[in-house]
Amino acid sequence: MKEPRRIESVPGRPARRVLEADLCVVGAGAAGVSAAVEAGRLGLRVVLVDSLAQIGGQSVNGLIGTLCGFFSMGDAPYQLSYGFAADVLADLQAAGALAWRPGRRSFVGLYDEHELAGSYARHLRAAGVEVVLGAVLAEAQREGDRLRRIDAWTRHGPLSVTARCITPPASVSTSARWRRSNSSTPRLASSCWICRLTADCVRCSSVAASVKLSRRAAASKLRMSSSGGRSTTLWGWAGEAFFAFSIRMQ
Repeated sequence: MKEPRRIESVPGRPARRVLEADLCVVGAGAAGVSAAVEAGRLGLRVVLVDSLAQIGGQSVNGLIGTLCGFFSMGDAPYQLSYGFAADVLADLQAAGALAWRPGRRSFVGLYDEHELAGSYARHLRAAGVEVVLGAVLAEAQREGDRLRRIDAWTRHGPLSVTARCITPPASVSTSARWRRSNSSTPRLASSCWICRLTADCVRCSSVAASVKLSRRAAASKLRMSSSGGRSTTLWGWAGEAFFAFSIRMQ
């Protein structure tokens, strides 16, 4: 009795995809999306990389559903977070997916995660950000004390991203794992690191972007001084503190 014929197909090794950008943001959570969108609005070429199959990080995939820190504390709370954060809140309110409830001398927002993910995606597309999901970091290369290239694996094959500036993941736990697994990463707080690298990236990219950065920083400084405080949220940090911090570096 003859053995049944069996046909096997062994695909060749997929070609490596190479992306070049001014800024590569690792981590597509609230802070990562904020930084990518704000940098894209300044005219930078931005690549946003995440290991998950969906953008949003904990704000979308963590079943949290609450927004805290967008308003001040006191008898008459007022909004502290603007920029990209305000744009997202406007999207959620327009879709009827956001409800503010009184908390302890402030307000807590209840939101729909699906609508939030949609808002993220629309702003990323409008800002021209290249989004790569499902990417597992394999190696990072540096020049001096700066990361210049990351290599990752995706379901479509290997990927390399080369950029003037590469930020680490924004979350504390993920940043700690990143630093332990990659000796080329400077041991700096992730938020300050993103501020510094992105500010350097803007200055090196174009005069127009630097002028726009200066104007945004001045407006942010005026808004923060008039409110008597600063934002405590990741969105607010990326939309305001980043610009106030970067203008001082120029």
